[in-house]
Amino acid sequence: MLWITSEYNPRVGGLEKSVEQTMAALSAFADVGLITDIGQYPKPGEAVRQVGALNLKGCRIEPEFQAVSAELHRICKDFRPDMIHLASGGLACFADLLCDVAPVFCTVHCKDITAPWQRIPGADVRAAIAAGLERCARVFCVSNYTRSHLARMAPGAAGETLTPGLPRAFFSATMGPASYFTPEGGIPRILTVARLAPRKGHSLLLEALQRIKRPFIWDIVGAGPIQNEFEARLNSSAIDDSVVMHGALNDEQLAVLFRQCDVFALTPVEVVEGNGIDAEGFGLVYLEAAAYGKPSVGSASGGCGEAIDNSRTGFTVDPHDANGLALSIERLLASFSLRQSMGSAAFQRAKSDFCVEDRATTLMRRYMEHRGR
Repeated sequence: MLWITSEYNPRVGGLEKSVEQTMAALSAFADVGLITDIGQYPKPGEAVRQVGALNLKGCRIEPEFQAVSAELHRICKDFRPDMIHLASGGLACFADLLCDVAPVFCTVHCKDITAPWQRIPGADVRAAIAAGLERCARVFCVSNYTRSHLARMAPGAAGETLTPGLPRAFFSATMGPASYFTPEGGIPRILTVARLAPRKGHSLLLEALQRIKRPFIWDIVGAGPIQNEFEARLNSSAIDDSVVMHGALNDEQLAVLFRQCDVFALTPVEVVEGNGIDAEGFGLVYLEAAAYGKPSVGSASGGCGEAIDNSRTGFTVDPHDANGLALSIERLLASFSLRQSMGSAAFQRAKSDFCVEDRATTLMRRYMEHRGR
């Protein structure tokens, strides 16, 4: 099989992790080829073979886009795949071109179709992506929320929901080294891991946390375009002394913070941009928190509510409701037993319902349904 992605290593984020982990799980069933954007490549030890690197999403003029399209088609034909999988919605603009090579599948995440970053010189980007999605044998949506956007954009697309997952081994690796909660009487820790961007809702979370009277430490991991603006707001806030800005961390450093946190909190919002809606399609990081046995507080908007089972593995709240958000977080901070029970439920749910190996099995079943057509 051949996967095509414009979001891959050394880029780091939920989309990149999801693509990498899914391909790793699929490699147990088949030989996996990979075409990436320029400057992207597999990590050492990955069970995939890179067969090309092209300017997939950033072409500025029509001749460049046509040349990339022709080269993409040539590489795909030379590889002779039984199926082709486009890792994000914008790449569906190539679906019609590749349908004569093998059945084409696509995964859509949300912003890749609601506010697409794909460039298609000389064409209406949305129309081209929609037409391509309708040409795909199957379109996999990371949440029902994302699927609702797909239905509006490309009503003829054969869509289904297939949420992301984590490798089965990740659950033993995360819980094995003893995640723990702050003992009664200690100062509990809240953890937020996200790019510092408008839709991630850091400022709304800051507003809510200032309403909590009990002491806490807020660990914030990430960097991004609103960092200076957010840090200025933080410095003038009532909880400045309770916040630790960690910047970008590697996996080992991040694991330490996940193990010691008491609550994971991330409250994304829908942001209307000039070219569409920027929103959270699912939220793989909530599953990562669950793998460490930690409850989450997230947004009731977007796809977050599908990553969190409200009132069982954490709480989903309107991110614009500062009081409601503060009350949900404070409820967890106030109760050691509630943190334990919700964290345990989150771990069990993620382990049983969100394993990437199960997702790979579903993908293989769909591939086989269309093989040779």
